Amino acid sequence: MTVLLVLFTLIGFLVADYLLHQRSQKALALAALKSVEMLGPRPAFADGLALAPNHLWMRREKNNTITVGIDNFIAGLVGVVERIQVPEEGAIVGGKPSITIHDKKKTLRLTVPIEGQVLSVNHESLQLPALVKNDPYTTGWLFNVVPSGDARSLRSFMQGDAALNWLKEQNKLVKEFLAAGGSHLHFATMHDGGVPVDGVLKAFDQDVWTEFEKQFATLPAEFEPTEIGEYDNA
Repeated sequence: MTVLLVLFTLIGFLVADYLLHQRSQKALALAALKSVEMLGPRPAFADGLALAPNHLWMRREKNNTITVGIDNFIAGLVGVVERIQVPEEGAIVGGKPSITIHDKKKTLRLTVPIEGQVLSVNHESLQLPALVKNDPYTTGWLFNVVPSGDARSLRSFMQGDAALNWLKEQNKLVKEFLAAGGSHLHFATMHDGGVPVDGVLKAFDQDVWTEFEKQFATLPAEFEPTEIGEYDNA
């Protein structure tokens, strides 16, 4: 009898813990969905950078190398993540996903849109992912690449107003995407305001992250990684 009582008590605790977890997850998702109308990150892009259509930015340095990072669109949507995985120094990038964002068993992969060899890695950003979230265009850079070949100039990517306008359009599209991704939760309309939530993607599962990767973080065919050539002051 005592054993049964202990067993039922244990089951009761497990059920209660499960229900509390489900309630907290739904509360987080509800807050995220309500914030979509005022969704951060606010579109922003720094001068002197080139932006690829998978939300990776590139900057040509004085030594003719290319610094690579994640734009504030991706950085804001994923928030401060558990881990960012990048290629090691000496690795060849281009042609396949080489950056992986990890958070609570969910992943988001990005392909560097140029070919080259990794010269250096910003270990500070890897140790403190908050740098990528809070300052993606300067201290939050990821790694530096020695480009190879003579095919593509950074001028073939978006810069200045073109990059900023594209980010604004992406911000509109992601509102629709996130609303659809949370529709199965049967939450109220998202038009009733709310405080902007950093890391809004945290409220969604891997299926949504995978679809987000396909729609927002995958390079179009015409931007498949090619080689960058001579420094042309782009």
